[in-house]
Amino acid sequence: MERISGRSGISSHFSSRIQGGVLGKITTGTAIAFFMVFIPWCGYGQQPWLHGHFDIYSTKNGLSQNDVRAIFQDSFGFIWIGTYGGLNRFDGYSFKTYLKEIHGQNTISSNLISTIQEDTYGNLWIGTDDEGIVIMERATNNFLSIKNDKKEPKQLTDNHVLSILIDKDNTIWVGTINGLNKITYDYETKIPTIEHLVASDDDPYSISHNYIACIFEDKLGNLWFGTSNGLNRYINTGVENNHQFIYYENGPTVRIRSITSNDSSLVIASANEMSTLSFREINRNSPGFITVRNSSYHKVIVDSKGNIWAANLHGLDVTHRDKGSLVMHNFSNSWANPHSLSKNIVSSIMEDESGIIWIGTNGGGINLYNPNRKSFSHHEKNKNPRSLSYNKIRSIVEDPEKNLWIGTEGGGLDLLPYSSSNYDSGFIHFDLNQVPGGENYVFAVEPVFIGDSKRIFVGTGYFSNLEIIDISDPVKIHFHRSQHRGSCFFVVV
Repeated sequence: MERISGRSGISSHFSSRIQGGVLGKITTGTAIAFFMVFIPWCGYGQQPWLHGHFDIYSTKNGLSQNDVRAIFQDSFGFIWIGTYGGLNRFDGYSFKTYLKEIHGQNTISSNLISTIQEDTYGNLWIGTDDEGIVIMERATNNFLSIKNDKKEPKQLTDNHVLSILIDKDNTIWVGTINGLNKITYDYETKIPTIEHLVASDDDPYSISHNYIACIFEDKLGNLWFGTSNGLNRYINTGVENNHQFIYYENGPTVRIRSITSNDSSLVIASANEMSTLSFREINRNSPGFITVRNSSYHKVIVDSKGNIWAANLHGLDVTHRDKGSLVMHNFSNSWANPHSLSKNIVSSIMEDESGIIWIGTNGGGINLYNPNRKSFSHHEKNKNPRSLSYNKIRSIVEDPEKNLWIGTEGGGLDLLPYSSSNYDSGFIHFDLNQVPGGENYVFAVEPVFIGDSKRIFVGTGYFSNLEIIDISDPVKIHFHRSQHRGSCFFVVV
């Protein structure tokens, strides 16, 4: 069987389809669908690419099921999505679904997909919750199984697979709820040789727990294992069947759920914190773990820009370093925003070759985050009481404090306050029909800030009314009215 030594041309073609095809179509459609004010990105200061727009794929687009458990991009550029309702392959345009068929031949043996990896020959190794491992052969499209069989002691330790890693030597490591498996696979005979590496009270160098939630190989070639009882590093002694593990007892000791790294450190997500461990510390007797945040995380990745994406029950926390300090931003679901994160429970995260972040959720399908999207926020009138009051816009102006004042043709005056979270708090509405002689047709707005005096001059109605809004008093906003003949104009007095 021929080895795959690198990405094929299909991969670059797929990436261009993702950027220029699928996402391009969605972006264009979104822009046409909303008649609204667009607000140039004012940023979070440190990361101009952060925005709150997610493109969502679900069963409405052909995904087999919305409970996404695993996302993987193969060496040909295809995106594979494992759900609780089958395996899906996405080619940039549509999904192809692989489902278990009871009476079918050569079908996947389980619909409960937990993890996906690829070996150097291009075969997919698919972990399931109930049927062990499924191997999808690239050359034949055949499905093969490796699972626990009580009659065969040298098979998997358990059929509930939590994690798979294929290391640089093409050795397959499989973590289950009941032990670690080291697999050497004969690609000619298709026979696996399996070694069981399990926790033992009698062996101080055994792995610390048999629940192996995650496996990671760092840039130095170290193999790391996250268990229900902390972090372990595998030491290759060079002696057959002599497997040794280093247990980091001063690190996170509760369930470790995800391990990744940046250029200098491991990044570890556990049930009660996200922490880092510098590569310079790993061989010390008491290595120094640094807690990034005390919160429960179950998946973490570091993207190509060095940003840390961490999933918890409240959405996604994105952490980056700015001038020596860690800055964090949260993405979560908003019922009023169809392009917010579709669900707050994130089960998988992956960055593809083009820099797009793929986010699998529990019940909300796939969310795509494109950092190259033009940074515009879209607002329109909807059921949210903090949405825009009216979709016909006649005037927009920014005051010296970065607040945006929007005049509408029928909805009065809207204020979009600026804060440290940009413009996320929503609109404040001023119903000028409630002002004696006032009208909700706003054709011109002008802020006038002089010292402590803060006033907004508003041209309204067809009779050229001039409303003066005094916002100097933060408790109560005062309205003053003046009427002029002819065209509306502003006078600063």
